[in-house]
Amino acid sequence: DDAQRLARALREIVGEHADIDVDIFHARYRFLDRQNKEAAALQHYGRNAPHGNGRILVATQVVEQSLDLDFDWLITQICPVDLLFQRLGRLHRHQREWRPPGFEAPRCTVLTVERDDYGVFKKIYGNTRVLWRTDELLSRDAILVFPVAYRDWIKLVYDRECWDDEPESVYGDYLSWKDAQKDRERTAISLTT
Repeated sequence: DDAQRLARALREIVGEHADIDVDIFHARYRFLDRQNKEAAALQHYGRNAPHGNGRILVATQVVEQSLDLDFDWLITQICPVDLLFQRLGRLHRHQREWRPPGFEAPRCTVLTVERDDYGVFKKIYGNTRVLWRTDELLSRDAILVFPVAYRDWIKLVYDRECWDDEPESVYGDYLSWKDAQKDRERTAISLTT
């Protein structure tokens, strides 16, 4: 619903610039419709996408793994570091002879929360500790260097030990999440024996 709402709003904003298209991609399509949407996304944002005036793709997290797309700028909501890296893998994915002025280097903007209130993101991802830690690392480093960041950041974010500056609320949410995971594991084991 949010993606559809955002796509409509962006279409209104860019409406005066008829040469900029706004596309949408999410997982709530019938199978046949999804195949058509995937084909269109690959045509406009894939390896052989034509050089043009620019396009905007509004997508849900389904885009982070399912398609071989190439973007110049990614604007994403906060998510766990491993999922963020999946999304970043869509930036400058293919060698291109030309990139728009100002986008010769890949760009990413991560939209985050205020005062460690992860609200809806807690419902989506469960573990607010990995969100907070990802947030913290992003606030410390404006530039990520790969492949080093893969190993170092994932290890830091998923480390079991508390960080010195970790808020109590984040640690408390982590303990609750961990207990819930154990309960689910026990339930799953009892259903299979």
